[in-house]
Amino acid sequence: MIAARTGWFPVGGMTSTSAAALTWTSWLADTSWHLVVPALALALPIAATFERLQAQSLSEVAGETYLVAASARGVPAADVRWRHAWPASWRPLCGVFGMAVGSLLSGSFVVEHVTAWPGLGRLMYEALRARDIYLVAGCAASGALFLAVGSLIGDLMLASVDPRVTENEG
Repeated sequence: MIAARTGWFPVGGMTSTSAAALTWTSWLADTSWHLVVPALALALPIAATFERLQAQSLSEVAGETYLVAASARGVPAADVRWRHAWPASWRPLCGVFGMAVGSLLSGSFVVEHVTAWPGLGRLMYEALRARDIYLVAGCAASGALFLAVGSLIGDLMLASVDPRVTENEG
């Protein structure tokens, strides 16, 4: 709505109408300029969710005994917060990362439709309308692959943040 009223960014389309006559670098700059609104529309809700989850997790971790003990030993409050509490509060974020990738893919259909940006969501919608079973299956498999890769990245991030995950029992 802000982009439409102010004219700061193009609201629809992947490129300008004169993009065919542009050089490669100019075309890339034009496409990047058109990407701002769809990228923000997809990123802001997920960023807000992550921010709220991070704030809640940080407030829960703040009362842990090892942080209270570090403060009692005279460790500066900034060090307690940034070196100890901050990494410990990442655990919930890492766990939700894979689902966020999946929701990003599912939410892209609306953004692609509103901004006239071609993508996987629009492709799947057109395949459903045309009853192309194989293309629908391929789009669904791509979505499952994105979700699996997102979950793998989240698990790897969790292993790097929480040493208890990598401990081998036995």
